[in-house]
Amino acid sequence: MAESQVIQNLPPEYIQQGYTNLIKNVSDYVGSAPALPQFQLAGFSPAQQQAMNMAFAQQGFQYDPTTGFTATGTGPGYQPALDAGLGALAQYGKQAGDLYGQATSAQFDPQSYQQFMNPFQDQLNAEIQKQGQMAQNQAAAQQVSRGAYGGSRGQIQSSMIDQGVMDTIGQLTAQNFNTAMGQAMNTFQNQQKAQLMGAQGIGALGQALGQGFGQQAQLQNALATQGIGTMMGIGGMQQKMGQGILDMQRANQLQNINRPMQLYGFMSDILSGAPATMGYQYTQNYGQAGSPFSQMLGTAATALGGIGTLGKMFP
Repeated sequence: MAESQVIQNLPPEYIQQGYTNLIKNVSDYVGSAPALPQFQLAGFSPAQQQAMNMAFAQQGFQYDPTTGFTATGTGPGYQPALDAGLGALAQYGKQAGDLYGQATSAQFDPQSYQQFMNPFQDQLNAEIQKQGQMAQNQAAAQQVSRGAYGGSRGQIQSSMIDQGVMDTIGQLTAQNFNTAMGQAMNTFQNQQKAQLMGAQGIGALGQALGQGFGQQAQLQNALATQGIGTMMGIGGMQQKMGQGILDMQRANQLQNINRPMQLYGFMSDILSGAPATMGYQYTQNYGQAGSPFSQMLGTAATALGGIGTLGKMFP
């Protein structure tokens, strides 16, 4: 009868049972393992939302997630100061223009001298005439005393007195007229000059107010922009913190999901490193005896099996 030799290297029973339980547990867990957690994105933080609302309001808009952008009707945040500046320019510019037009279009009234005439001119003329009449009476009395009344000499003297009266009245009247006319012209020119200066002053005031309100609008816009930037920076930190919390929560969930697999791997490593038995050998005879070469191969296989077992025991 031929002799056949079979060598089996089997681990201990507890290791075989450990592998069986491990495979079952892994299979059950894989079949019922929870789904991987989804990535989550942190939304805008309250500070970021407030900063965006401030920015929208600064530009004259209001944002609603359901309706979108709508105009506030009041314009940008700096619009009141800008409107005040433009209003000042328009108002005072118009006043300056009207006053300038009045000054340049005004005409001198030649009759305006009358209000500057000497109010005692008529009384003065009457007094001069009275003095002239007295001189006429004296001249006539002298002619009578000399017996020459009505002569040519007396007429000449009388004419000279009348001429002197007229010349005096004329000179005083002309002097009064020239003085009054000069005062009237000076008054007109001064009024015109004052109107022109007033127009310039009003125009300068309007320009200054316009520039002031314009600078105020710029300052308001700059301060609002700075505040928006500050709020956006704070909101960015809040959003970053929120995103970090979401990422940490997902990492914890993944860790909880992977924890059983890590433990199963740990158990597998323990089982893989446990010492195995040296195996056992049994002989079964059947057929013709093998050739010496076959017997030599069987011996070599036995030796190799023992070396493998030693390798597991002493890695």
